[in-house]
Amino acid sequence: EALVVLGDLEMKAGDPVTGREILTRAAGILESIGAEATRGEALRIRGMAELFIGDREAATRSIEEALAVAREVGNQREEAWALQNLAWTAYESGHADVAEQHLEASVSVFSGIGDTGGLGWAQGLLAWVKFHRGDFADAEALAERLLPETGHRGDKWAEGMLRMLIASVRMWTGRCDEAIGPAEAALANMQKADDVGGQVQATGTIARILLAMGRIDEALEAVDRGLALGRETDQPQGFAGQVVAVLSYVALGDTEHAVGLLEGIDD
Repeated sequence: EALVVLGDLEMKAGDPVTGREILTRAAGILESIGAEATRGEALRIRGMAELFIGDREAATRSIEEALAVAREVGNQREEAWALQNLAWTAYESGHADVAEQHLEASVSVFSGIGDTGGLGWAQGLLAWVKFHRGDFADAEALAERLLPETGHRGDKWAEGMLRMLIASVRMWTGRCDEAIGPAEAALANMQKADDVGGQVQATGTIARILLAMGRIDEALEAVDRGLALGRETDQPQGFAGQVVAVLSYVALGDTEHAVGLLEGIDD
């Protein structure tokens, strides 16, 4: 049990590789003594560590096994979290329809057991899924409804993700002047959460909004900041800074610079 907590802490501190190793060791010990409920938790958290490493297939396998264990032992809270985590892996893999199905099931279980914190996380991810499926109005409304509770809970990372979502919806629906404020607030949240990957994403969002507003010099400064931040993290989110840089130079018509950036991206 101590190793499960330690592995979770390592992952949240930005070292998912070490977290995965510790959680694998914990799962082995728990299996040897038949502590299935705690083993399921170890497997689920390990799956999230694998997701942050970028190994989506391994993440899905770990979390699916965790879901089976949770259902076998009757742990509804772990079942709901496993469904939410499976939705995350599906979303990161580009399968929004699968993610939405998992999230609807997760919301149902969290609601049934009265876990408002877990419910907020499931609904927050659902808002992002709706955004990527083009349900802009529903995504923005859900994010705005969740934001006060998230702020009250003091979860700066989750608050930052919701603000980034609101900014993104407004940008893609032509309301850039209303988008820049939430994007800058999202960056501040990610800085408070000490999440470099989140800072890359927020900076990239700011860059794209500034570019759409015609504030070219400021946009390119933000692009450079995003690239610099991306070099500081091993998380897959660091890739976002490179993508934003490429898209920005394409939008400006500087395709030569964009191709140069593309050639420098690690497959």
